[in-house]
Amino acid sequence: MSKNTRDWEQEYTDRCLDFLDRPHEQLRHAVISCLVSQHAPGEMIDLGCGRGHQLLWLRPEDVTRYIAVDLSPTALSRLPHSAIPVETVVSSIEDYHPPARDFGAIVCAEALYFLDDPVGPLQRISRETRSAKALILSLVVPNERKPNWRKRVDFVWNAVERSGLPRLDRVRVESSAAGIAWDVGIYRLDRNGNDQPRDAP
Repeated sequence: MSKNTRDWEQEYTDRCLDFLDRPHEQLRHAVISCLVSQHAPGEMIDLGCGRGHQLLWLRPEDVTRYIAVDLSPTALSRLPHSAIPVETVVSSIEDYHPPARDFGAIVCAEALYFLDDPVGPLQRISRETRSAKALILSLVVPNERKPNWRKRVDFVWNAVERSGLPRLDRVRVESSAAGIAWDVGIYRLDRNGNDQPRDAP
């Protein structure tokens, strides 16, 4: 998450983001886990991961290592226990540099709203890996309860589409009871982590 916006460390320290523990908030994590299993098994980078809710939904047979990246040391100290090996990195998305290893998925869920450039850092990160299979993004669907989100959500998706990344799938998951939904998109990266579009097979 951008180091230039909110004080994320203070928000996690004050437990302002504990609403993310609610059951309906887990829906997008389940979808992301399925997409990782189907398209991008291997090591995983979770950018702006917060307290690592995604980790609870991942299977060791799909994810061999989970790299948790967040600005908040407090959030990272509260990651759930898992059979999957975990690395933690205190960093903004913009400043993060991945290890030169082979990765399955690079995930960024509910964090791109806060970046002035939502695509550039992701492209750079994918290039700095030795290889990466897929980029997975999740954003809330604006509604009448969250009208102020529309501008930022549209800004992010439009930037992603302009990047030319080949989209493998896009899934909408919704809780009618909670009145909230998310769009989860998965984009192909070539075997060298290249984020440039290429001809479809």
